Amino acid sequence: MADKESKTFNITHLPSAKFYVMLDNNSMGLRELQYCKGFPNNYGTKGQIRKLCIKYINYLKKQAQIFRKPEYKNMNCNSLTYWLYHKLSRTPNMDKKNCSRALSDIYDMWRRATMSVTSSDAISCKPYLKITTYHDNWDHAKKLFDYSMDFNYLRDMKNDFKEKCDKLCAYLNEIADIYKKYKDVCILKNEQMCPVWGIEYEKYNPEDFLDRFKCRDDEEKPVTIEQVDSEEEVEEVLSVHDGFSDTPLSIMDYQQSYEIKKDESKPLSTFG
Repeated sequence: MADKESKTFNITHLPSAKFYVMLDNNSMGLRELQYCKGFPNNYGTKGQIRKLCIKYINYLKKQAQIFRKPEYKNMNCNSLTYWLYHKLSRTPNMDKKNCSRALSDIYDMWRRATMSVTSSDAISCKPYLKITTYHDNWDHAKKLFDYSMDFNYLRDMKNDFKEKCDKLCAYLNEIADIYKKYKDVCILKNEQMCPVWGIEYEKYNPEDFLDRFKCRDDEEKPVTIEQVDSEEEVEEVLSVHDGFSDTPLSIMDYQQSYEIKKDESKPLSTFG
């Protein structure tokens, strides 16, 4: 699929996006039956959460059927709970406290619905309750989690764009920023803070994709000390950056190194 869509890019092409669309639209023979019977209606959402509960438990019970399909075989089991929690967090009157309570109630409904289930395939993927710890940074947490499932698609996507693909680069740059934000806690596999704690985090670094798909802007490379042979060249380098508040530290180092060098009356090239 990546080959067919590689000449253009849209977030809707990503496997995670297609998976969530399927969950939105495919009832998979959904019938209420006993699912979520007696589910509390005290969230002020006119039964919306109860309907989500019914659909979610139906998906959990049919997980083997879902993940058996080739297009969904690489989906993380927790993707079902990510789909649910995203719906919860976007429902009116569902703040962090209510989302947590609703997920707990849904978990109780799931336990009742699976009490008589003996097949391990039907219950191996359980509600992911720790997802509530990501609520305060939900958008970033979900995007990073989705990226972990889309990584293979991006890796296999051919780079046959005739020019920089703005949509792809905008997506990758956003992911790169989120990746950096979570790097410390995810390398330590802190499940309470890292939404992708179960992966080898450094292997999913999006920086390689930024290079591969030509997403980096052409920037002036910093001049090294070895390249500066005279006071005039130092002044020329500094003048380029004169007046800017974000003068790179390396430029300041050039100036300091030059002053030291001038005092010692030694060739500048001897300094590394």
